[in-house]
Amino acid sequence: MKLILNITIVLFFFAYTSCTSPTAKISAKSNLKPVVSAIEEFKEVKGRVPDSLGELVKESNKELKLIHNTKKGRRWSIQYEKLSKKSYRVEFNHAYYDLIYKDGNEERWNTNPWR
Repeated sequence: MKLILNITIVLFFFAYTSCTSPTAKISAKSNLKPVVSAIEEFKEVKGRVPDSLGELVKESNKELKLIHNTKKGRRWSIQYEKLSKKSYRVEFNHAYYDLIYKDGNEERWNTNPWR
């Protein structure tokens, strides 16, 4: 019983620290920032935000990575929501954490090691 409890505690520690570590947020930002920058550039040129990520990719002169599967089976993707002509929300969704930007500014950082 004690061994099972110790293993459970160790697994919890690794799951929790892997998604709450500063490097997790840095990784999320490094993948989301190019998309945020491309949206902001699009908005500056067109006077509006794109209707979808598909439109953004088509119009952007940069290669934008919107989804990724790691060797360990952890997946992340970027989701986009147009809120109005000049307002949007974009999210980096990982298996264990999310980073949300609204109109070019960080809105929220969520972690959940038990998804």
